[in-house]
Amino acid sequence: MDTSSGGSKRKNAKENLYVKRQRRHQRQQQSASIINGSVKVPSLFNICVDYLVSNFDYVEALGIGIDTSIRRSISQRLVERGLMNGAAFDVLAEDGIEALELVDCAEVTQSQLSSTLQNLLPSGLKSLSLLHAGRCFGPQAVQSVLQYSTPFNSLFALSIGGAYLLRDADAAKLIQCMHGTLSSIEFQACPLLGKELCEAIGECYASSYTPSSTGSMPGHSREGCLLEVKLEDLNLEKDSLLSIVKGSNGTTSAKNDALRNLRNLSLKRIDCLDDDALSIIFPAIGGNLESIDLSDNRNITDVTLSYIRRCNVERALSSLTLSGCRSLTAIGLEALFTMNIEGISAPPPCLKRLDLSKCGIQVVTDEVIEMAALASWTQKSSAGAASDSYERRRTDTTMDQGGGGKGGLVHLNIAGGSVTDATMEKLAVSCASSLKELNLSFCASVSDKGLGYLVSKVGRQFRKITVWGCAQITEEFVDGHDRVDEIGGVGSSLEIEGVWMKKAGNRSIR
Repeated sequence: MDTSSGGSKRKNAKENLYVKRQRRHQRQQQSASIINGSVKVPSLFNICVDYLVSNFDYVEALGIGIDTSIRRSISQRLVERGLMNGAAFDVLAEDGIEALELVDCAEVTQSQLSSTLQNLLPSGLKSLSLLHAGRCFGPQAVQSVLQYSTPFNSLFALSIGGAYLLRDADAAKLIQCMHGTLSSIEFQACPLLGKELCEAIGECYASSYTPSSTGSMPGHSREGCLLEVKLEDLNLEKDSLLSIVKGSNGTTSAKNDALRNLRNLSLKRIDCLDDDALSIIFPAIGGNLESIDLSDNRNITDVTLSYIRRCNVERALSSLTLSGCRSLTAIGLEALFTMNIEGISAPPPCLKRLDLSKCGIQVVTDEVIEMAALASWTQKSSAGAASDSYERRRTDTTMDQGGGGKGGLVHLNIAGGSVTDATMEKLAVSCASSLKELNLSFCASVSDKGLGYLVSKVGRQFRKITVWGCAQITEEFVDGHDRVDEIGGVGSSLEIEGVWMKKAGNRSIR
């Protein structure tokens, strides 16, 4: 009798575990069909895109009414299915479109792109974005842009990636030709680019620039307004990079103010970039920077953090990405977010997006994140108001728990840090109504209870947690957090990405 009773209990335990795992699997499948809180059935839009891509060989034109976002979705789906070829390019790049954005141009020839640009530029093309441009964007394509751009009909955004035929001199000619309208410049992994491009940017966007008879577009006397610069994975020497902010004699000058209007700056994986270079670049920026991305620059130290703070004189900075900057320290980051530092009048940056991933386990600590969260609530009206706001938040134990606040971090990536449950508690207090996405991958000191507490306190705008490499997170959190049964309903679903299926206090399960 006792034996059968014991066997029955063991059987029920196994059945309960099975039912629990089955229920989890069903939730995951349902969650996978949820995008931004609305159930994907799939949507009518995706059905139409899939059908169109499946029969793209029979499509002669999309029509001018098809906007850039739809064309981008079609382009991405064509690339995913290996159907992006010359014929598909001709359909996507039909006459009359204002933006040409392609994620992969491997099958597009230079002559084909040149011919297309000759038709698109006179008809009003405003934005050109070619990722993995490869062979298609070279001298011939550049010549088409130079020949068919006009003073009143020219590109305002240029983004070229992976163009291994694009020469430095040709890139400089593009800047000289279109600087009057071109406000966004992005070059990624173009191996031939160097000093001539940087000099062209520095000269053409300076307030003292006078168009010459060569290079500049005929009749183009309009002063350029450079709002965005993104240089990534380029083989630049330091002198070449600094020519953006130095005069023709190689020294900094008030007349060389090419970056005075800059809003977004991205210098990713630039080997020559260090504290010395940034000590020259940041003071040349007008103080209205909204976004800074210095990812994967290992020569950057805490000295650069002080430059970032000093250049934020208008308190406009809302996004800071320092991923992979492994020479930073916790002390330097704490100083960045500390109020009332002697010799620095600017308050700490009031961020909405912060990425400190891959900076090192000893760099991203509980103290750093607590101070960053506090700083995200500082007022932007004046330095005094910011200081008062900071002190009030530092001593207020309820902070954002009432919801409805306007401060707080929204997107936070601290993958690989040493944060603990204390950070979860601080985020629950300071960012309850703002936090939307949190990446805790490879944060080994965060527990089920800490994550569960955070989820129970933040609002329903919180939609995603990423926990790759967190083997300590178990089914206690995955199956037990407060929003585990929320499926469907706009804005209600919480996605947990990268979780191990690990049984609490026992073996791992898959």
